[in-house]
Amino acid sequence: MKEKDLLIIKQKAKEISIPYQNIIQALVHNYATGKIKLEI
Repeated sequence: MKEKDLLIIKQKAKEISIPYQNIIQALVHNYATGKIKLEI
């Protein structure tokens, strides 16, 4: 993971008062269960 991306995630997490790890965990879970698609 790029450090810049992690810093953005941390800032967004701070804005909504949740741990940044929860955002990453939710993204991974939603991708793994097919709820979101990855665009590369």
